[in-house]
Amino acid sequence: ANDRSELAMTIASRIANAWFDVAMYRRQQSVLEAQRKTNEDVLELIEMAFERGEGTAVEILQQQQQLAATNARIPLIRAARQAGLPVSGEASPHHLLLTDEACDGYDTNAKMNPPLRSWSDVEALRAGVADGAINVLATDHAPHTEADKNTDFASAAFGIVGLDCALPLYEKALVSTGLIDWPRLIALLTIEPARLVGLDRQGVGRLEVGGVADITIIDPERTWSIDPDRFMSKGRNCPFKGWEVRSRAIATILGGDIVHQANDALVEA
Repeated sequence: ANDRSELAMTIASRIANAWFDVAMYRRQQSVLEAQRKTNEDVLELIEMAFERGEGTAVEILQQQQQLAATNARIPLIRAARQAGLPVSGEASPHHLLLTDEACDGYDTNAKMNPPLRSWSDVEALRAGVADGAINVLATDHAPHTEADKNTDFASAAFGIVGLDCALPLYEKALVSTGLIDWPRLIALLTIEPARLVGLDRQGVGRLEVGGVADITIIDPERTWSIDPDRFMSKGRNCPFKGWEVRSRAIATILGGDIVHQANDALVEA
């Protein structure tokens, strides 16, 4: 217990005076209690999680300084998880592939929060996914109107479209590089986030007879060129325009009904 307390205090002190959005997920309830905490409150929250045992999970989410945004902070998440602290980390496609060089020329499509950083930070995030320190993949989907982005860099809105091309970008960053395999990638997008918020007990995040029929059908070998003008999203703010990628979601089934499929995909419910 003392070792855990010391580790928790180290994490809180390293966070310093930054602010974080801390989301507490109570697995006994389906409600999300979210509130902003200072570093002292983060320590208190971690200790509270220990007292409540497995009924609570804590995730430090993005704000001005996301915990998983730099290579110096990945070891904190890794150490906390290895010590049994109920802490989780997440990563988005753009932070696994792009560096701050994407902002050259003040390209507002590369303006996001947390900001893009160095290649060493990209490598640290990838290593965190590979060894389990980062246990959730999230698109950080933030579509904006053309007016929101077609302005000077300082005034432009933060964020990019992430949902439409997340799968092939994760494949490029993690699978094709040999860091993880397809089953693990799928788990990071499905059962792991479901488990984090307790939805796994309702059958969410897995395929099973009689389970929830929410399914995405993918073609892992399909190659295509990313064209934001063809996105289902109304947002076009994407720094990956023109990238040649592999793998694509070709159909989406929600509650047993086909709600989307690629033009050249034939799927029958």
